[in-house]
Amino acid sequence: MMNLMTKRMSGLLLSLLIGWQVNACTSFFLHKGDQMIMGRNYDFDFGDGWMIVNPKGLQKTAVHYPNEVSAKWTAKYGSITFSQVGREGPTEGMNEEGLVIACLMLPGSQYPAVDNRPMTDELQWMQYQLDNYTTVEEVIASDKLIRITSQAFTKLHYMVADAKGNFAVIEFLNGKMVAHLNDYRTKGFICNDTFEKSVADMQKYNTYGGTQADLTKYQKFNPEEAVSIGSSSIAKYDGGDLEQFGFEILENVKALEGWNPNKPQYGSQWSVIYDLKNKSIAFKTRENRTVKKIRLKDFDYTCSATVKAKKLNDLGLIAGPSDLSAITNELNLTILRTFCNRWFGPGIMPEYILKSSSDLIYKYSCSDKLVSGND
Repeated sequence: MMNLMTKRMSGLLLSLLIGWQVNACTSFFLHKGDQMIMGRNYDFDFGDGWMIVNPKGLQKTAVHYPNEVSAKWTAKYGSITFSQVGREGPTEGMNEEGLVIACLMLPGSQYPAVDNRPMTDELQWMQYQLDNYTTVEEVIASDKLIRITSQAFTKLHYMVADAKGNFAVIEFLNGKMVAHLNDYRTKGFICNDTFEKSVADMQKYNTYGGTQADLTKYQKFNPEEAVSIGSSSIAKYDGGDLEQFGFEILENVKALEGWNPNKPQYGSQWSVIYDLKNKSIAFKTRENRTVKKIRLKDFDYTCSATVKAKKLNDLGLIAGPSDLSAITNELNLTILRTFCNRWFGPGIMPEYILKSSSDLIYKYSCSDKLVSGND
């Protein structure tokens, strides 16, 4: 009975961990000539972000939820993810083939009801995609194989892009996946409204033929304003380095600090530009505005390699394997505990639940062969 209760609480914990209000997170995709980038601001109450190197060849089982069947798979591709809660809980990431995915809050999301598909939670769904696929089309097609549990606490939608130059906004509305593939009606920019609502909202602004002037700065700090600022910024591109331009867009839409005196550290905790052609990541944090680089080719993704991680703020200008340390179960538990203490309050989340949640991941083992999809 205790083991069953622990599994149930572990699933609930992993869902609650992203039960935060990710206010006005923003993301965009921009493809000009042979340059392709996906940009993203991660807006939250505090930082504590980690870079994690995820190996391929690892056999995985999704977190447990009551009356659900957990998905099982073997990771085909290695990836680098950013996380505040440790392994298997990414907020975003890129795999070695150039697939990129990031989550943003979407209050109206409704995940599928229980059916014959196995499930993951809303965070590990992203890791599943990075583990298994290389293209946006494959991510969309995976809806036939797995689903996000309807017990998932946090309502999200996702920006996905690949090295072929495709992107999609993926939402879950009325219990079904809705995928907007290569739809540029918002210039490739999204925030925390549904894609169709953002399309409708933009019709009033000059960039879209409306009569209202495009916004250049926040007035009410809401998703509509973010999309107006971001999409009109994209429309101004007239050549040059796309990475630098991407950071200018993210600067224009970064979180409005000081809007809530009860959240003194709230802001864009990290801003990221994913270079899909060169399979690299450039980022800066709220605490350190110096741009740092990660090249995916520099890292070892073999299953025998030790899983490694590092705090984003502690990485060098060109992050390499020597910057990282092993992310042991003890360290993973510390990352998880630190987040819970800061978010829920010290000691609120029982230690046995935290430990069980971390232990689940360290039961994964290497496979002799790589298998796509559900075992």
